[in-house]
Amino acid sequence: MKQVQHGTHLSSALQEDPTNSDIHESIKAQLGSSDGIRGFMVSYLTSEDTSPEALTVPDGLAEVLREKTRSNPKDLVPLACTS
Repeated sequence: MKQVQHGTHLSSALQEDPTNSDIHESIKAQLGSSDGIRGFMVSYLTSEDTSPEALTVPDGLAEVLREKTRSNPKDLVPLACTS
């Protein structure tokens, strides 16, 4: 539950300032464990923002996800691909 709460905070901060590199670094840290990945993805994907801007993944988040997929594929890829 703690990881979901942290993910909610990061998701909100990312929506407020999608170019903030400090937020990107915090997301990278959270995506370092399977619980962190789950927590962030649950909060990010279930946010209440349904604006057109929210449907586009911010460039900074996309880069963080690409980087973490390259460095930690055994955790991130299976979690992202299961339903």
